[in-house]
Amino acid sequence: AMRKYNYVIGREDFDNEEWIGTVTNKYGTGSLCAHTTRSWQNMATQMAKDTEQCESETTGTGNQKRVSKVTVRDKRVIAFLLRHATDNHGEHGCWILREPSSGTRIMIQ
Repeated sequence: AMRKYNYVIGREDFDNEEWIGTVTNKYGTGSLCAHTTRSWQNMATQMAKDTEQCESETTGTGNQKRVSKVTVRDKRVIAFLLRHATDNHGEHGCWILREPSSGTRIMIQ
């Protein structure tokens, strides 16, 4: 359900620079975030903002600085979800965690 309405990148794709995600909702494909696709670079940049949860490596300097690798510390993380803010002021990201005793929970940063 979250994949249908948001951009979700699974842990298996955290280092897959070829990853392209799409979102579909009642307004059509991609309209929730005003784009039809979301690339690995955009998702990795959002994940790297949470320095408590992950480490990132970058290449380049200044305007050419880009995330080149993301390493997530918490082994329970199974995915990262990115959702456009309803007030049109940016995007919100959250981690989806596997909980051994109670299933899955979402940790919002």
